Amino acid sequence: MGYVRSRNASYLCDIYSHHVLKGQNYKEDVKMIQINFSYGLKDNKVLRIYYIQDEEQKKYIRNFIIYEINMEKYMSF
Repeated sequence: MGYVRSRNASYLCDIYSHHVLKGQNYKEDVKMIQINFSYGLKDNKVLRIYYIQDEEQKKYIRNFIIYEINMEKYMSF
């Protein structure tokens, strides 16, 4: 898995940064969602949902979500 998650997150961050343009009002009405169909995960869950939040689950960015689907687990159904 190595660098794949970091690389995928950087793609989403790049898209997010281009959505927020200088001089324009920022709105959170657009959701930034990334769906990763991942292989090689050592995980028993089929789906994990990631957010940017603190240890008390308070979201830092509300419209930034990553879905990671464990394809090997999914294909075993």
